Order: sequence, then C-alpha cells, then structure tokens
Amino acid sequence: IHTPFCTHKCSYCDFYSIVDHQDRQAAYLDRLIDELTLLTPHAAGLPLQTIFIGGGTPSLLRLGLWMRLLAALHSLFDLSGPDLEFTVECNPETSTPGLMEILAAGGVNRISLGAQSFNRIHLKTLERLHNPDNVPRALEAARAAGIPRQSIDLIYAIPGQTLEEWSSDLDIALSLRLSHLSCYCLTYEPATGMTALRDAGRIIQAPEALEAEMFEMTHRRLAAEGLPWYEVSNFAAPGHEPRHNLA
Repeated sequence: IHTPFCTHKCSYCDFYSIVDHQDRQAAYLDRLIDELTLLTPHAAGLPLQTIFIGGGTPSLLRLGLWMRLLAALHSLFDLSGPDLEFTVECNPETSTPGLMEILAAGGVNRISLGAQSFNRIHLKTLERLHNPDNVPRALEAARAAGIPRQSIDLIYAIPGQTLEEWSSDLDIALSLRLSHLSCYCLTYEPATGMTALRDAGRIIQAPEALEAEMFEMTHRRLAAEGLPWYEVSNFAAPGHEPRHNLA
C-alpha cells in the first residue's frame, strides 16, 4: 500500500511522492479504501500473509486517518493468520508514541525506519530533514507500544562520505539492537535532483572502487555481527528475514 505524502521531496528519490499540506490526505484515503474494496473478491477466504505500507512517508498520515485505514483493512480482509507480517515505513520525526500505539493496536508488528545516515552533513546532502537522535527514540516508541520487530534503512556512497564514516553509521546501527538492516548504495536515478546536481558538477559521485569497498565491508561487518545478507540490500538475523521481502 503506497502512501505518497512527504514533508519534502528528497533529491535522490524517484518514488512517486508529493509534498504534504494535509489537504489531500482524506481524499486519498477515501480512494485507497475504494481500491482495497475492489480487491476483496480476489482474497476471499485467504488470510493475508504480509502487508507492507510504504511511501512516501506513511507516518505523516493524521492519526484519525490511520485509524480509518487500519479499520478498513480489518473489515475487508482476513488478518487472523497467526503469522501475518504487517510492516509500516516510518520517518524518525513523525514516529510519535501516539502513532506507534495506534499501529500496534491495528496489528502492525514491524516498522521500517528511514534513518539513511547518522551523520548530519550527509543527511543534509540527501536533503533528509530529521535529527539523527530521533532514530533511537522512534525505535523505543515502537518497542514501548509492543511492536516487536524493527528495521532501519541506511544509504552509503553519499557524495563526500568516507569509508570510516560509513563504518561509523554501521556501528551506531548495530548498537540499536536490531534484527534487520537495509543498506542501499546511493543510486542516481534518471530525472531526479541528485542526478541533475551530479551532471552539473555540483556534487561528485563516489568512485566505483569506494562503492565496492563499502559494499564488501557492509557484508563482512554485518555477517560477523549475526546479520548475514539475504536479499539484494537487506541483512537479517537468521529467522528474522521479512516474508514480504522474501516473496
């Protein structure tokens, strides 16, 4: 389920998203529920195995709209399966205790948090607006609400990033007691602001040799810490590989 709203359109992102002024959230949710209703005949008698709500920034949805969406999912589909995996993507700045309590009450049992980096300089390059100190706070809010599984996203090969800085990001991530990490090499997608900046010479793409070194170090470090690679850019403790990704 895609939630297209963001506080800001980050220059590296080519997912569909719009800057949120909260004037279209309710209308979007109305149409989303209409579409989910059309899908119900295809799921008749079949308990859902996974739900993944991504974005955009799903955690930007107003709390009342979250309650409507979760109620609609429970009304339209069979969510009774004991092994249902229900993931929601969140950003650190909008992952409040109140939101986490609503998600947990609605059956969400996994969150994926967009940390991207713990280095303020590199967050600025990526045009990410959050305070890195809010990453552990958001994770603790999820745990306090009873959401048992948490993951974070990180990006490497950011312009100007050194191997040592990427290693520091991994150190911090590993200190957060996570069973899953997503580590993405920065990709210069067509028609994005980041690609335009590179092509204009305003930023310099990381050398391929450095990208490779970061990639190989990531695999070594995380495997040694009990988070082996299992899928493209994802690493998990054995038995904690998300079924949505594996599918």
